[in-house]
Amino acid sequence: MKHLFALPVIFTIGSFILVGCGSQVPTSNDTASLEETAMPGDESTGVRVPDGSYTVDTEQSELQWSADRVLSKGHEGSVQLSGGLIDVSEDHFSGSIVVDMDTIHTDDGERVITHLKSADFFDVISHPESTFTLKHLEYRGEEVYIAGDLTILGETREIIFPVMVTEEEDRYLVTSVFMIDRTLWGVTYGSNSFFDNLGDKAISNDISFTLALSLKSVEQREDDVSSAETTGSGE
Repeated sequence: MKHLFALPVIFTIGSFILVGCGSQVPTSNDTASLEETAMPGDESTGVRVPDGSYTVDTEQSELQWSADRVLSKGHEGSVQLSGGLIDVSEDHFSGSIVVDMDTIHTDDGERVITHLKSADFFDVISHPESTFTLKHLEYRGEEVYIAGDLTILGETREIIFPVMVTEEEDRYLVTSVFMIDRTLWGVTYGSNSFFDNLGDKAISNDISFTLALSLKSVEQREDDVSSAETTGSGE
């Protein structure tokens, strides 16, 4: 019988509490396992993705971020995904997603963007990409929980967070709202946990993300490309 898995998504973190969709879930260093944190209800009623290979449609995918000062509102913006491939099969699933850190953007001005790309924060010159590698997923009620390794600034940590999977005409959409503690990846600038007497200049350790990941089967993607090439050649 054909086995179905829920599709994986992106972003991750290690030994800290990750908040997703308003709930706390255990991390790799917690004693509770995914099996011990089952959601109420019987079998999942969420959408499951059939076996196959899926590409991340970077033009239709979005990753929004926001980070506040401890005593006031901070900044928000976006960063682009540069690619990704996910394989789902009966006995195995794997995948990775790449984030282009040079595309960090905010409407709050070039000065802020330049600072975010500097060594104070994400050191984009030395670390132009961040990656997420899928390790595990499970259905819990109507949610899919994903565990994976997130690498930022060369530091890799595991995170677990819930996502929602919906089916559209020719693709699957994976969405999530989650939060990470940036200092676990060495992004400590402006953190009260590492510096004293920051006052109103202190920046929260937490970064919030809103993810909308568009996944298209490799087969469908190849058909689309072939069709576009045929149309373009006038045949």
